[in-house]
Amino acid sequence: MSQLLFDHCGYRNPFFTEDKSQEDFHELCLYFLVEVSDISFGNFTVNEQGRLNHFEWISFEKLEALYFYPTFLKKEIWNLPQSLQIIEVID
Repeated sequence: MSQLLFDHCGYRNPFFTEDKSQEDFHELCLYFLVEVSDISFGNFTVNEQGRLNHFEWISFEKLEALYFYPTFLKKEIWNLPQSLQIIEVID
């Protein structure tokens, strides 16, 4: 089974204000498609400096209805490139 694995830091506008906490951020991220046949798909929570971040595995079909960034992946997940692409997205 292949899944898109990424650290939540999409190459969006590299300087942005987080819409829920109103904190200012700068981010740059890489996305990788990996084979995950031998992995447990449980949900988990990470505490980062007092902020709880909740993670869960979701199917690609559910992305369109979710609060998910970068938004271009909601549709492009179905048209993954065969080679490296550098994409600049400003959401």
